[in-house]
Order: sequence, then structure tokens, then C-alpha cells
Amino acid sequence: MRLRSFLRILSIALLAICNLPAMYAQGNPTFLNQGWSEDQRQQFYTTSQGSQMMPLAWFLALERPDSEEPFIGDGLARFGYLPNAKSATNPNGLPVGFTQDINAGSWASMTCAACHTNRVEYHGTTMQIDGGPTDADLHEFLAQLTQALQKTLDDPAKFERFATKVVGPDQKTWPGLRNEVVRFQAYFSTFVNAGTPKYAWGPARADAFGLIFNRLSAVDLSDFQVWQWFHASEQNNRTPDAPVSYPYLWNVSRLDWVQWDGIAPNTNSILRLERNVVEVLGVFARINLNKPATLNF
Repeated sequence: MRLRSFLRILSIALLAICNLPAMYAQGNPTFLNQGWSEDQRQQFYTTSQGSQMMPLAWFLALERPDSEEPFIGDGLARFGYLPNAKSATNPNGLPVGFTQDINAGSWASMTCAACHTNRVEYHGTTMQIDGGPTDADLHEFLAQLTQALQKTLDDPAKFERFATKVVGPDQKTWPGLRNEVVRFQAYFSTFVNAGTPKYAWGPARADAFGLIFNRLSAVDLSDFQVWQWFHASEQNNRTPDAPVSYPYLWNVSRLDWVQWDGIAPNTNSILRLERNVVEVLGVFARINLNKPATLNF
């Protein structure tokens, strides 16, 4: 208990004395001595957990909604995400916590590190803290991502540049790509709109429970006939209005319960897996629902 209290006080103190917000920290970071190697750190940053946010080629080709600058041109630093150099495990130079999932195609994917890594700068020294709570603005990132998709569909010049990067200059292939983007944007924007709060969460906070609840009950079940009795449609949507700060991960393995409200048991591998499955649903795990053969609806 004393160690946990000390670490919490230390993390608050570091954030309080930093000269700049984490999203503006510059220079090569000094990594805290947390007992793991660089290979283990990159494994944490880049190992997919099954998230399939968007086709990777689209993610790399998208422009910002209001300019021709690549959407990821700044490494998503404007949202508070952190840079991660190109490497064998990060060939596209995606930010910390963003990677490639190769199941059923090649997808841009989010990992736990996106929300649980941070930096502080003090007297010109940048310190990177693995397992610390992020200062990133998740909702603003998702909102601008869906805006970029919609603007790509609405602006012929944007779509031409996008299509050329994704499928090449042969315009015969562009209508098929456009249809794919239209279908994807219809789903993606539904998810983002369902997760839009009345008041912006801002950096460093999220209502993860609200996002997951709305995805399951108001989005993914909406066309699933087995669940018609559940009224699975947009009427199930609840505004995600309970944002909390991201927790740090230190000593999580020692806790009997996790999540801020202590609802997730953490006492054996099966229960931990249950918690992690629910978590990855909030960051775009693919769901394939089938009608159970044993039920007669």
C-alpha cells in the first residue's frame, strides 16, 4: 500500500512540475528504469490485441479534413499521442500504441500503450513513462478521423488523391473503393456519434464504459435478428457522460479488482481475459455475431 501511494504521489508531482504538456514534449526521451528491455517496450507498444480500427492503407492515405496534410503527418501529436520510430515491429512509424493487425487483411490497430504511456518534460529533459496515464484526447481523435473520411467522400480532389494512394491511378478501380469507404464510414460514424458526449471529455479522460456499452447495444446488435427482443438499436444509446482519467498500470497484477469502480475481478486468468475482451471491444475489435442454433426465435 505504501508503494502504491508513493507511486501515485510521484506521478502527480511529475505532472505538476512539468514545463509543457505531454503532447508538446520535444527531444529524445529518457526512459525510466522500469525493469524491462527495449524489445519488451516495443512489444508493449506494437503488439496487436485484435483491434481493427480502419484498413491500414486508408489510415496512411487519409488527409486532414481541412487540408492536404496527411492525417497522421504529425504522428497524431496534436491529439497527445507519442512518437515511435520506425522499426521492424513498427515499419510505418506509427505513434506509440498504434500498430498493424494482419488478421483478415491489414488494419490500423490500437494497443493498450496508446492510453497507458506518457511523457513529461522538466528542465529540458523529456521523460517517457511506460504504464502511466496518457494525456491524449481520444474522442477528438475519433471525431476528426470520421470527419476526414466524410470529407474524402465529399471532396472529389481529396478522393482522387486518396484513391491513387490506396489502389493506384486506374480510375476503373475507384468506384469499388468508394463504395467500400461509404459502407465503412456509415458504421464508423455511427460508433463515433453514439460516443459523442454533450460536453467534450478533453485530454487525459474517457468514458470507456459508455463507449463499449453503446457499441454493443446500440451499434453492433442493431441488425442482429436474434436480439430483436432486446430492442437493439439506436434507442439503446446512452450519452457517455462519465469520463475518468486513465489509470496507471503499475502493480495492476496485484489488485483483486480493476477499473475505477472495482467491477472487474482480477483474481485468475479467465476473469482477466474476460475484462480484456470487453476492453478491446471499445477499440474496434471485430465482432461476428451468429444466431445460436439452439435458440428458436
